[in-house]
Amino acid sequence: SSAGLPETISLCDEAKLIKTPAVGNMSFMESIIITDKKIRTDDFDSTIVFYNDSNKYHYKKSEGLFDSRSAVFCCPDNYELDNRDGEGTLRVTFMANYEKWKNLAKDEYKEKKEQVNIESLNLIKKLIPNFDYEVRFSDVFSPTTVERYTSHFNGTVYGSTDKSRDGKTPIENLYIIGTDQGFLGIVGSMLSGISIANLYGLMEGKWFTRI
Repeated sequence: SSAGLPETISLCDEAKLIKTPAVGNMSFMESIIITDKKIRTDDFDSTIVFYNDSNKYHYKKSEGLFDSRSAVFCCPDNYELDNRDGEGTLRVTFMANYEKWKNLAKDEYKEKKEQVNIESLNLIKKLIPNFDYEVRFSDVFSPTTVERYTSHFNGTVYGSTDKSRDGKTPIENLYIIGTDQGFLGIVGSMLSGISIANLYGLMEGKWFTRI
């Protein structure tokens, strides 16, 4: 299962007999901004910047809706420097607080997302002082967006704090792959699936059904 450890257990009939694994606290929000043209490399030539403007890096669930003291800024167009035609794409990611976003009314939710978008643009202009590009489109996802489209409890991104390093669960022949098996990111999840399939499928001759 790649659904997540607590999410997987909750889907099983045996769930009431098993202690529910902890749900992770880390969730994020991200602004995606489309500009009229790609950022000139003279203005900004990195693909990613890990930004922090405080003396101490606070890697934790934000106390407010989101924490703008630190961010990840990504300019994916700079992965392909030979192709500078067309619109540009920029991304800014902040740590966020699921519960606070979940409790917002619909109108307030939209208003707060726009504040995040403005904060993201301010950071972009700080990192790219010569920013003179037209913003043609922008969108923001929140922890509740993560919850809606992934069904991860609390919109968590890095999964449970309870990991299953060997992929095993309390349920016989049910194995975990992905973040809750211990690997992070897209590549990590792929490696996790391969590792568990090799360990229990090829070496033990079992067949798998994926959920």
